[in-house]
Amino acid sequence: MCGRTVFRDPSVTEVGPNALIADADDLIERLDKLGLCLIWTLLGEKLILGRSHEKPTPRRTFSQIAQLNDSGSVKIGERVFFDDYDKDTGPS
Repeated sequence: MCGRTVFRDPSVTEVGPNALIADADDLIERLDKLGLCLIWTLLGEKLILGRSHEKPTPRRTFSQIAQLNDSGSVKIGERVFFDDYDKDTGPS
């Protein structure tokens, strides 16, 4: 592993958004040594735009999770929608 680039952000040397590119085999090996796994969470909200300002804007909040497996594949969980915005968003 000595002298190899295993993690890289292309935006450091090129125009574009920040990103992290990793050598998948090296990443999995490092996580295994640490007894950890990599997960991603997706939290989002959809709004309906262009309606009258007198009516509240309907919102749809959702969540999803993904996990990097030992084989290098990504297991993507089911997307969960929260239908009652006021109830499901927690305390203000």
